[in-house]
Amino acid sequence: MTKETFRIVPRPRHDALVEAAYRHRGYTATESSAAARLCSEASWHGIRTHNAIKALHLDERFGSGGGGCVPGAEIQRLPGRFMAAQTWDANLKLGQAVAVEALETCIDLAVT
Repeated sequence: MTKETFRIVPRPRHDALVEAAYRHRGYTATESSAAARLCSEASWHGIRTHNAIKALHLDERFGSGGGGCVPGAEIQRLPGRFMAAQTWDANLKLGQAVAVEALETCIDLAVT
């Protein structure tokens, strides 16, 4: 059995690098920050399927590199029947940015 070696990168350095990579791909500062935030959290919790290396690889294959995500896309809030629930069309926006906005919206809905 081969022992794995893990390297620890300080979070500010990690986030700056990940944000720069997403910005280089055309994403906005907000989208890039959201991506870095979720990659940091995934790494912190040992979730390799959503860390920065995997996220950037998936973006290259299926996101901005493969036509699956549109940098700078705007979320469209659609009419709904309930005050405590929303329906969105993310318009191919980066998934991490949609997730962060959805979490913040859920918190706002919960406290109102």
